[in-house]
Amino acid sequence: MKRSLILVSFLCLVSFAAGCKTEADRYIDAHPDLQPETKAALRRGEVRRGMTREEVEVALGRWNRKEQWVETGSEGKPVEKELWYYGGPSGVGVDMAGIEFRVPLVPIRGVTQVLFEDGRVVDYYISN
Repeated sequence: MKRSLILVSFLCLVSFAAGCKTEADRYIDAHPDLQPETKAALRRGEVRRGMTREEVEVALGRWNRKEQWVETGSEGKPVEKELWYYGGPSGVGVDMAGIEFRVPLVPIRGVTQVLFEDGRVVDYYISN
């Protein structure tokens, strides 16, 4: 009887511990090919250049506001850009008679910003 109780207790503990994985741990388990630096950044909730949109959502959570646009790259090819905002006011951007003026990653107190080009992080500003 005592042995069965110990076994059941152990199985409950293992089951509980397995259910306590973070979103980062679950993502890493599902993507074993990730670089060690990316795995460490995800576990710390940090953003790094080269991360995908999905990795940034794992690290920081869902964005508050997002802007998307297309620019012409240096070789004349379109470059898809996204700017994600976390926290603070709605974001940056001024529309003047149909001409949009963007100054990405202007430090705004309380606002974290992540800039993507073609689905990968190219720059970020982490607010304190």
